[in-house]
Amino acid sequence: MVNEVKRDQKLDKSVQEQLNMKLKNFSKRKFSDLNILKAIPEKRKADIIYLGNKAKIRYLNTSKTGGGSNSKYIKVPKKVRLTGKFIKAFGIYYAEGNKSKTRGYSSFSNTEPEVLKVGIDLFRYLGVSRKKLGAHIKIYNSEKSHKDLVSYWSELTGIKKESFIKTSRSYSKNKYKRNRKRPPSTGLLEIYYSSVVLRDIIDNLLKEIKKISLNDKWITREFLTGIVSGEGSVHLCKNKVRELRIASCDKYEQEFLKKLLENLNIRPSQANCKYYVSITGIENFLKIKETKIFNLHPKKKCLFELGLKNLLSSGK
Repeated sequence: MVNEVKRDQKLDKSVQEQLNMKLKNFSKRKFSDLNILKAIPEKRKADIIYLGNKAKIRYLNTSKTGGGSNSKYIKVPKKVRLTGKFIKAFGIYYAEGNKSKTRGYSSFSNTEPEVLKVGIDLFRYLGVSRKKLGAHIKIYNSEKSHKDLVSYWSELTGIKKESFIKTSRSYSKNKYKRNRKRPPSTGLLEIYYSSVVLRDIIDNLLKEIKKISLNDKWITREFLTGIVSGEGSVHLCKNKVRELRIASCDKYEQEFLKKLLENLNIRPSQANCKYYVSITGIENFLKIKETKIFNLHPKKKCLFELGLKNLLSSGK
């Protein structure tokens, strides 16, 4: 059985080398910049002031009753370059971002500092500096002080301490779960920026990136890397990787995720799972290792590579 696995690996290496060459060629392609101004909804009445390569935008109040007010101005670049980091940031937003259409802000959240740093770059690419961002810590079953938590996250993300709102805490009603010893937690950090204009721009740019990600493998890989850092998970059995999952409760989004995986020659399970897309099999695991879509999240990457190593060494 061990020899069979090794032969499969050799066969896979040629396939993986071809895939790597294709991905490198795709990465050298020149993509047209995304036009930010086209991402403003046509239904909205916008006031736009052009300032060279940038523009100041706000929505005008169109209420017939006279209530409400104009939105605040936000300065954004007219165009933005479609880079790998930019696409990864949108993958994070797709997985962890605020999807509500009724809220006048854009936000995303995660527990991993490396993922948060890439997500913050999404705002930077769209003209919003770290100084203007807000932050909210959410923590479970921890007695760490608000001051200590703010100091920790502020140092890692570069967001001002004054920009952190009150920490949200929740405690388990089960005394055993509440009192048992567990590794110290620093909580989940939500990063946000209040602007209905920027929210609409990000939502519409996300729709555009979803479209083009289905037609180009390089964009597929970068986009999936961001998605997996937020909604991906590694499941082990006896320290060997058994299954990889990408969480999604929406059946249409599940179909979209399956198309992305198939675009990288990864075959997801066809079983109907209500809450996630499932990936199993050594061939799929080896392809995922080569495409490096788990690399953005250090803990998930480590868990996946260790589980795969144990699986291959066992010969099962």
